[in-house]
Amino acid sequence: MASIIGVNELQHTNGTTAATIASDGKVTLPQHLLLTQYPHFEANLSSDMTGFNSDGAHGAGVAFNTTTYNIGNHFKTSGTDIGLFVVPVNGIYYFDAAAQSPNTMVQSWFTLANARMNASDFVMGAAINRVSNKMIKQFSAGDKIGFHPYRAGATNLTITASAIHTWFRGGLLQAL
Repeated sequence: MASIIGVNELQHTNGTTAATIASDGKVTLPQHLLLTQYPHFEANLSSDMTGFNSDGAHGAGVAFNTTTYNIGNHFKTSGTDIGLFVVPVNGIYYFDAAAQSPNTMVQSWFTLANARMNASDFVMGAAINRVSNKMIKQFSAGDKIGFHPYRAGATNLTITASAIHTWFRGGLLQAL
């Protein structure tokens, strides 16, 4: 038979708090957050995305609208945040993305709040039909991360739906 112990704090015999249990079940350790599930996702397109405006440093990234997995449901596949991962807790995150197009592209970056994120550019050596990018970076709860392929002057690109070549994935490595 299972037992239930109703406490909100665990202590060492010397009185030092070892863990605090919140009313929602999250366990906080001194200087660390222990989650029951670390948020991770892999997103794709359900069909080709036409009319993508790749020009400029601002604006929306690829509107990924389906997921293979979405642990914690922090990747948005509809609504005003479509194609964005909404950071649930402060921490170090990993992101990896790629996009294929019948059009050529020369660069990609990640977006933060629909703007080009500093230190996230990856420039190709020549114009190609598939761009990709990766990063590990610290984010704060509520930050919204997206992926943006780029070609100067291209305001009407097609991003190809391909589980092999077009995707956006990532997740929490370490809560802070």
